[in-house]
Amino acid sequence: MHDAEHTRSSNSLDPRTNLAILVGSFAILVLLWDIWWLAVVAGCVILFGVVSGVISVLRRFWLIPLIVAIFSVVIWSIFLVGDTVVLGIFSVQGMLYGVANAIKLDAMIFAGLFYVTLVSPDELAVSLRKLGVPYRLSFSLSYAMRLFPFIMDEAGQIARIQKSRGLDLKAGTFRERAGKYIPLLTPVFLTTIRNTNNISMALESRGFGARKKGDTYLALKMASRDWLALLAVVMLTAGAVYLHVTGGTSFEGAVPRWGG
Repeated sequence: MHDAEHTRSSNSLDPRTNLAILVGSFAILVLLWDIWWLAVVAGCVILFGVVSGVISVLRRFWLIPLIVAIFSVVIWSIFLVGDTVVLGIFSVQGMLYGVANAIKLDAMIFAGLFYVTLVSPDELAVSLRKLGVPYRLSFSLSYAMRLFPFIMDEAGQIARIQKSRGLDLKAGTFRERAGKYIPLLTPVFLTTIRNTNNISMALESRGFGARKKGDTYLALKMASRDWLALLAVVMLTAGAVYLHVTGGTSFEGAVPRWGG
């Protein structure tokens, strides 16, 4: 768990501004379909990670966006067909649609990873409360954010234990390797449920929810750079809405292979 003051000093943006950037980037990615526009938005997300100093987080999770991109291109190439057919059943239009979806999803993954790296759970809870979100809901969302590193650490520990007992995750066919992950997922799932139940009982024993408003030691204050960032997010989102409404970024040429 990283310290909140250290996060703000390294990020230099208010947590509410980071939340607005995250929501705005998601909205823009959902609205746009043109590959070149999507590539520009994805580049801006990566540039934000570089400027914020958190681009290194992608080294730990590079496999996730790679798998998402491969699955997106392959699946949409199978289920969509266009006028230009290549390799027998695939079409250029279907593959381009898969590439567009891959850019969308990967850029969202990047934005989410950058956000959880920059903003601590405490800052998330305070930001949501400042925006009018009920105290219980803001606490629940911040706690869910705390669970992610715990689950990753627990999965790594269980994997090391299973390997010491002779489980080889790299041997066998793809189906056999996938089946070997069941002994890892089951204990992680059960451990997460057990810890969540213990924390819920601890919160109830301490009177959680008796007060509508909780105390916090964090004091958030918007600076001029935050307002400039918010203005940029609003303008970019408005531009994406305009392009979406006018059809400037619509994707044409690919239709469902079966039905439709």
